[in-house]
Amino acid sequence: MEEKKYVGKKELWMFALGAGGQGMIYAMMSSYISDYYVNVLQLNLWFVLGLMLLARVWDAINDPLMGMIVDSHTTKWGKMKPYILFASIPIAALTILMYLSPNLEGSKLMVYCAVVYIAWGMCYTMADVPFWGLPNVITPDTKDFLHQNHKQRRLRSSRGILPHSGLYPSSDYRHDQRC
Repeated sequence: MEEKKYVGKKELWMFALGAGGQGMIYAMMSSYISDYYVNVLQLNLWFVLGLMLLARVWDAINDPLMGMIVDSHTTKWGKMKPYILFASIPIAALTILMYLSPNLEGSKLMVYCAVVYIAWGMCYTMADVPFWGLPNVITPDTKDFLHQNHKQRRLRSSRGILPHSGLYPSSDYRHDQRC
């Protein structure tokens, strides 16, 4: 007897591609932003370390809160889809803002970077928590779930490498070349 497939190949590949894209943007941000803040914007190293620590602590609070919000609301588009779709717009805008060099100095530049970085993390959480909740609701079949989970994690890992190939050469950009 043939087992019923809950997730088709198209959906499986779309989910894996989404995970790959998400991995690329997160790899670009998490691997390069502290280097950019310290070496390009010339922010104080202790400030950047404190900002990263504060962001991780807030993330530990924010992620479960987002999970509770997703669990308690259902829209006409479903439980998770609206968060994933609509969070992508602010994530894109905030990613650009994170790598801009505004004509600010000192504490104004620190406040700008802190607000943009924390806001980016919150918007990323808005898409990330429902995205990784999808495999749990997409299929009741454990084999199907494991198969889709394995494929998307493999693609996400390989795509996470791509942003590094183009970003590190740009670290020669100097502080005096701000917009």
